[in-house]
Amino acid sequence: MKINNLCMERKLDQMTNNTIVNCFDSNNLFCLDSRIDNKNKIVVSKNYKSNPKFSCIATNSLGGIAVGSDTGEIRLFKEFGKNAKTLLPSLGGKTIFI
Repeated sequence: MKINNLCMERKLDQMTNNTIVNCFDSNNLFCLDSRIDNKNKIVVSKNYKSNPKFSCIATNSLGGIAVGSDTGEIRLFKEFGKNAKTLLPSLGGKTIFI
């Protein structure tokens, strides 16, 4: 899997010894732990059959996750690996990156 972006498991975890990070590519979300001895280090993953074109990820202090897509949709997750509890649809046209 190719990692497009990543963030810590919880907000401000970079100031702790937590080694778990949340990552994504265009249609997969996965959680990596550097302490695991296997080759891919994936702890939890969520695969989407459709291609939502994920583009950004953020977490809050409780571990909630927000994932944005190129189409303008935002998915809100209570915990990693489960289905999104909320899908906020795009309010405008396509995003154009320059």
